[in-house]
Amino acid sequence: HALTHPSKKVPKIYSVKVSGVVPEKQLDRLRRGIMLKDGRTAPASVKKLRLAKQNSWLEVIISQGKKRQIRRMFEAVGHQVLRLVRTRVGPLAVGHMKPGELRRLSNDEVKKLKYSAGITVEGTKR
Repeated sequence: HALTHPSKKVPKIYSVKVSGVVPEKQLDRLRRGIMLKDGRTAPASVKKLRLAKQNSWLEVIISQGKKRQIRRMFEAVGHQVLRLVRTRVGPLAVGHMKPGELRRLSNDEVKKLKYSAGITVEGTKR
């Protein structure tokens, strides 16, 4: 729960493929936060990864995580999300796992995740 709650501000990092080339003005709107039906999103970090004639690959970092937030953010600025891949949660990178694949976390990874959510190893808040 602590990893996903917006108050903990644990960053979730995504690679996002969207239709079209997103102008800098629209990226700035996403960076400032954008109004959705359920309220304003927190500011996002958005960086261009690759541009093509018909689509763009972007890195998006959010710490909020509203339902389908990234898809709705891009729809609000006129671009459809074609592919969305979470690459990292806090300090933990997904790596080369296939969709639906599971793996056991190391003790060190668990400690880092807890620390990023503000929980000490003993289970009390830091």
